[in-house]
Amino acid sequence: MVPAAKPTSFQLLLFLTFLYFSSDFKISVALDTISSGRSLYLNETLISKGRKFQLGFFSPGQSGNFYVDGSLILFGDFNEKAWTLNTSVASSSVPNKGVLHDDGNFVLSDGRSVIWQSFDNPTDTWLPGGKLGIYGSLTNKVQHLTSWKNRDDSAPGNFSVGINPDRNPELFMWMNRSQIMWRSGAWNGFYFDNYPSLSDGRMYFSHILKSQSNYFTSTNFRYVVTYDGELRQWEGEESSTQWEMLSSYPGDICKRFGLCGPN
Repeated sequence: MVPAAKPTSFQLLLFLTFLYFSSDFKISVALDTISSGRSLYLNETLISKGRKFQLGFFSPGQSGNFYVDGSLILFGDFNEKAWTLNTSVASSSVPNKGVLHDDGNFVLSDGRSVIWQSFDNPTDTWLPGGKLGIYGSLTNKVQHLTSWKNRDDSAPGNFSVGINPDRNPELFMWMNRSQIMWRSGAWNGFYFDNYPSLSDGRMYFSHILKSQSNYFTSTNFRYVVTYDGELRQWEGEESSTQWEMLSSYPGDICKRFGLCGPN
């Protein structure tokens, strides 16, 4: 789908990204479901049942590149092809349809059970209801955000956001998966110590710790880690088709880890 380039694991799915419903966006196919064997064309989108989210192709940043053959392909952790739209082969062991839900979660199933869902595989965006942390007593699936390479290229970039399972639960931003760039402070059950404004009465975090799961989920807001190392907080209003950016973290340069003394 990317001309002269091999698709990166799961990046293609997020080119078919979740866009808060906007009346000027493309031509809807009036469905929230797409099945194996059907293509999604450049001017088409899926729309969730309650018209909360759309899924379709877009041209990132200032790039003029589109992804036009309609072949949504998902690759697994070991770069194996897990699923593609353009196949007539479907069995009980592989997903045969994808559904876009009103919370923005894109779910692949075989008709009986979930095979893959975007909430378990976030890229640069954390939607309300999604998980950030470690989830699943059997798989210890790690969910973290990964920035784009730059504003025009959604290949994995330098910055990631997640929780450190070896410490008290808090959000961290790393550069190159190792160097700590920012931390939220420990979660005290109501807010993060360094950033009380992250829970300002309109949004709520929940910290889930059970079995081998250790993750945060949130309501009302979405978060995006940018290619230049910011975590941006956006709010979507029911009465509006737009997201409004409210805050950017770390904000003050002295909030960056170790720049102005211990923090």
